[in-house]
Amino acid sequence: VDIDGFKIGIFGLTTEETEAKSSVGDLDITDYRVATERHVAALRAQGAQLIIALGHLTFAEDWALVRTGLVDVLISGDDHNQLTFWNGRTALMESGEQGEVVTALDITLRLDDRGDFHWSPAFRVIDSSAYQATPAVGAAIAVLQSKLSSELAEVIGVTATQLNTTRPVIRAQEAAFGNLLTDAMRAAMGTDIAMTAGGSIRAQKVYAPGTELTLGDVLAELPFGNRIMVLEVTGAQLLEALENGFSQVENNAGRFPHVSGMAAAVDFSAAPFSRVVSVTVGGVALDQGATYTVAIDEYLAGGGDGYDVLKAARVRADVSGATLVTNALIDYIRAAGTVAPVLEGRISQ
Repeated sequence: VDIDGFKIGIFGLTTEETEAKSSVGDLDITDYRVATERHVAALRAQGAQLIIALGHLTFAEDWALVRTGLVDVLISGDDHNQLTFWNGRTALMESGEQGEVVTALDITLRLDDRGDFHWSPAFRVIDSSAYQATPAVGAAIAVLQSKLSSELAEVIGVTATQLNTTRPVIRAQEAAFGNLLTDAMRAAMGTDIAMTAGGSIRAQKVYAPGTELTLGDVLAELPFGNRIMVLEVTGAQLLEALENGFSQVENNAGRFPHVSGMAAAVDFSAAPFSRVVSVTVGGVALDQGATYTVAIDEYLAGGGDGYDVLKAARVRADVSGATLVTNALIDYIRAAGTVAPVLEGRISQ
């Protein structure tokens, strides 16, 4: 783009991990460094004086790209950090998540007396809670809320114990909400075990004991509309799936598993894919040659988040007419009236 006589090059790139984190179909994601080198060369050839990369990269990839000096500005995301950085050569910024903070980057462009190009960044970190909606936007929100509030505010039950769905909990350890959710999935499908991943749980809330749970709470926690499939897995496949689930706990990766009908002892200090110490199913030691039925969301069943081993499992119930994960949880809470999930040692260290 041309701005007041200056040429600005802008391109986007995403991490190769997108192939595991999302459903990309037949797309092949290029290595971010290779893609960057290609785009930067093309933009410089077109006369770009400043290059801005819009990235969806891991934390490690952000800093690796900054160190190369290939781009002038990297505006990144994916890992939900809030940060600003400037080393005199490359500017990096991220704005956290959920719009709680908005970071504006003001860039000054100039030519010196010799005609040489110079630029400098200035960051403005804005707390969005300090602002009110404009009248037009506020009116639009009010209309939507009036339509939805009566349904979403419907109380479906009460939790007698604390539920914590914040990222540090839901992506790194056994969680009462994860136990509640997988118990609901297993009950809905009548399987030996159930499994889901922390990355599918999103509201980042803490529900105190005695909190009334609403339809809105469930939809906020489970926004993706996943359906429940039933797979038949061998003990060996289940073990491999668990190793994948625990392989990136130090990065708060979304693949961290929550389970029902089984328990795993894990050594998180061990190397990735060698962390599972022992597994029991229904209180009996895992038999790698035996088969087990597992209720699991369609994203993981399709190999999402690195669960490729599950794509080889036998499908006992596919997504045709399948139960939504949200509906399974809603029905489970409604039937119980009061739920009281606790930590049971399903994932122990």
